[in-house]
Amino acid sequence: MNPLLLKIFRFKNRFRPSQLNGSLTPYDALKLAAYLILHYPLDLLLDVKKYEDAVSVITGAKYVFALGSGRMGLYMLLKALDLPSESEIIVPGYTCVVIPNAIRFAECKPVYVDINLNDFNMDPDAIEAAITPTTKAVLLQHTYGIPADIDRVREICNERKLFLIEDATHALGAVYGDRSIGQWGDAAIFSTETSKMISTDRGGILVTNNKEIANKIKILYDQLPIRSMAVERISCIRIIYNIFVNEPALGGRIKRLLKILLGRIGTYFSFREGLDFPSYDRSEKNAELDGSFYSLYPRRLSGILSKIGLWQIKRLSTDLANRREKALLLENILSKYGVAIPLYDKGKCRPSFLNFPFLVDSREKWQKEFNRLNINASGYLMDPLHPPETTCHAINGYIWGSCKNAEYVSSHILNLPLNRTMTKSMIGRLHDISFDKISE
Repeated sequence: MNPLLLKIFRFKNRFRPSQLNGSLTPYDALKLAAYLILHYPLDLLLDVKKYEDAVSVITGAKYVFALGSGRMGLYMLLKALDLPSESEIIVPGYTCVVIPNAIRFAECKPVYVDINLNDFNMDPDAIEAAITPTTKAVLLQHTYGIPADIDRVREICNERKLFLIEDATHALGAVYGDRSIGQWGDAAIFSTETSKMISTDRGGILVTNNKEIANKIKILYDQLPIRSMAVERISCIRIIYNIFVNEPALGGRIKRLLKILLGRIGTYFSFREGLDFPSYDRSEKNAELDGSFYSLYPRRLSGILSKIGLWQIKRLSTDLANRREKALLLENILSKYGVAIPLYDKGKCRPSFLNFPFLVDSREKWQKEFNRLNINASGYLMDPLHPPETTCHAINGYIWGSCKNAEYVSSHILNLPLNRTMTKSMIGRLHDISFDKISE
């Protein structure tokens, strides 16, 4: 056997599969592998600029900044706004822990308000009731890509002279009224992490149409570091790995073989670079779960990850059409089983549908049925400050019982994927759900 292969197979696979929610294909994986083999420069500013320009077209934003994550975009924005220390930022009590972390890192204070049960978005009445003299901004989340009640919240922010920041991390490509999500506030953040509308392994976008705000962000952006090229190479290998292990067109045996082979290749090269990549990655996650600041926070996005994002931006309109078609099919099927499906103004809102969310009485019973049908369902946001294993509710000021709708949704939410892994034939299996088993 080739000596290199022998070395590779001495390493135990330490890569773990992640669900890629974007539109990456095996062809993209082969292109990316070719770039790595041919030593394509991994941090060309031209690739970043092309990506930012494409995002500008999709969102309608004049100023776009590609960053290491969406949360870093929020942090950068709050620093650029130069708010007084301990300024209150109103956020939904149903979000990811990285959001209040970013607010706290920027020396501001998150204030939580409850959500509506119909669309899982912030209750405008609760926003209005939470405003105090130290409130400076509202962070309006478009949960699961379903646009929130922007008209009402924009009116509140105008009357009370507050910044409106759109948390569009789930909502790239969503539309409200005659404008894309991201154009309604003073600024917006998007995420391109593995579970989002486009997947660049790690990544985020900060956008604004306000020139004054953009100029302040630009001063901070120009000073940002980037991860080492060793980390970027291993990140690319992980993307290739996840593309193949999630590819619906590949059989189970082929997937298992690729999982072993690509996982060991990735592990080998990470150690060859002197980098324990899974541990490196885990250290950032653990810091967020603990509410701790960490190195390279914030950072900008590399050229190679920008290129991967650009591939998906170019086919986003097709992906959105497919997601909306599948969402309609799921809505028609699942409504027969008495679950609570999202309710929103269909004349005004065109969701991006990160996933298809719905509420059930017993998540455990439904999960068993989906497992029986070989359909991948997940809870996704299963904690007011997701994920459930976070230990920093107290440090981020969340009080249990303060957002009862959010806490109920956290315990009863289920999500079905709407990406390439969910085929129409799989959706057809839902007609075989056993009503007796889910209601017993």
